[in-house]
Amino acid sequence: MLTQTFFKRLDNVLFTNTTTTELCWRNRCSDSFLSCSLACNSDPTCSSYNYNSSLQTCTKNVGDIYTFGGGTLQSSAAIQYVGKIQSDVTDGAWILVYRAQAENNVSAYGVYNNSGYVSDNDLSNLPLSSISKTGDVTSSHYRSRWMNEWPSKISQVKFELYTQGQTVLTLLFNATGSNSTNWFSYSRLIQSPFTDLTWPPAIFSSTGYPNTRRIFCITNATSFIDCTQKSWLLVEDTVDTTCSWTSGATKTFPRFQYSKSSTFTTFSTKTQGLANVLATFIKF
Repeated sequence: MLTQTFFKRLDNVLFTNTTTTELCWRNRCSDSFLSCSLACNSDPTCSSYNYNSSLQTCTKNVGDIYTFGGGTLQSSAAIQYVGKIQSDVTDGAWILVYRAQAENNVSAYGVYNNSGYVSDNDLSNLPLSSISKTGDVTSSHYRSRWMNEWPSKISQVKFELYTQGQTVLTLLFNATGSNSTNWFSYSRLIQSPFTDLTWPPAIFSSTGYPNTRRIFCITNATSFIDCTQKSWLLVEDTVDTTCSWTSGATKTFPRFQYSKSSTFTTFSTKTQGLANVLATFIKF
């Protein structure tokens, strides 16, 4: 009964890309799946393990499949992944509330603002690529139920961009008294890598322009047709043929562009970075 209450088992898969240590081995326990479950449940650092039914061994994972940017599952006939039942995708003390995949041809804005799109009602059916720091163009966007609830006890929101699994931009916001859209504002910004954000830019919002660039925008351009705009962050949410540096009719969307320096970048110089994953987190 204990294993059914606290653990979820996935047969014939191996959790990889994690550091593993022995949790229970034949000379230290009764060589059973139940023994491994009991050992993990009594270990506060154990959130998941891999059980080898042929060797009757289990190894403890660092993290679990619902840790943002964590390991992946692979087929393995003799191994079962077993993890504690969870309701959130986490990264330490942070809870993932939104993740967008670049160039999958699905509007990031459309998912972000769609209250009927909830990815975490049942994590057991969640495609793991949708909570990866890398993913690929087949990965779906992720939207947590917290986007609909947005409780008042949220204290901070973290916005990040990733390129090939590496963090390339982090913005930290004070979320006290915020809602799911107005937390992304200049007045709430408490940490950024940009040294020239000493005054409110023309646009600093989660809604951007009311057109192709309508989500997560920090720019001094007041019009989306300003192709020499000086910007820190810009998301192209649909096909954009406006400027030479935008995606063009033959490219895919969304595209996450950002300044790679400590100041704004003039996008027409094409020196901005291009990230492949965007994510936001909340902390209580």
